[in-house]
Amino acid sequence: MFDTELEAIIERFKLCGFLIKDIKVIQYGVQLKVLFGEEEAVVRFYKNKKSGLKLDTSLIKNTDLKNEISYCFKNTFKKYLISQEIDEKFDFYIGSDESGKGDYFGPLVVAGVKMTDENLIFLESCGIKDSKVLSEDRIFCLESEIINSKVLYKRITVLPEKYNNVYEFYRSKNANLNDILARLHFETISYFLDKESSFNVVVDKFSINSGLKEKFSGYKNVKFFEVERAESKFLFVAAASILARAEFLRQMKKLSDEVGIKLKRGSVSVRDVAQKIVEQYGLDGLRKVAKLHFKITKELKL
Repeated sequence: MFDTELEAIIERFKLCGFLIKDIKVIQYGVQLKVLFGEEEAVVRFYKNKKSGLKLDTSLIKNTDLKNEISYCFKNTFKKYLISQEIDEKFDFYIGSDESGKGDYFGPLVVAGVKMTDENLIFLESCGIKDSKVLSEDRIFCLESEIINSKVLYKRITVLPEKYNNVYEFYRSKNANLNDILARLHFETISYFLDKESSFNVVVDKFSINSGLKEKFSGYKNVKFFEVERAESKFLFVAAASILARAEFLRQMKKLSDEVGIKLKRGSVSVRDVAQKIVEQYGLDGLRKVAKLHFKITKELKL
């Protein structure tokens, strides 16, 4: 088959967290047997001179797995598999993601990783995937795998008390949470950059116009992308999401121990816990464990 396109297909699967078990040339295309966690699937790609590559998932019975593969390759054939961009190699891949943005209690954590092709291959074998689909135990286990693999990483943890101060300052400047996130992601990614190497940088998209692309416009050796659900498509962003989530969970436990009350995750059904903290420690106590700008705070009896 078309060697260049096949390499790009394999790379795409790798970035989406799949393992390649078998490759077989078929008439007009190629057939791949892939693994996603414990699920196995047979996928076919056909090449047409007029329309380029065509993905065939008709042999997959598992609907969720079929959708995962289709989403992985959605809108990518023209951009990644047919054009000359597939021949471009990068020295490093940088992924950045955050955790705690939608949680009333706990910190905001932004994490980034800098990886080589070798790092990606190793971490792929560890089962790295989006932290949202992993158990707590698995998150901490994979965090250890990432750190022990000698991948360069950076985490920025903004604990609630500091978060509230920063948020109030930004609001006084007519800025918002997305501006805070943009600053934290930029600081995280900048930590890895140098002038000599080439970088492919992917951030999980958190805003329609974050302003991050403009911040990196002066870096000629950086190709920057903001992608929705990037943590489920790119292995290096998934690794960043695991590091961010692990730190968030760790800090949540510490904060719970400090107030003697188990803090709930998310922003639903947390009012009862918040009220308990206010009754025991007052608003100043709540300020140390919660993000006060959430509307839940206004619903409390202070």
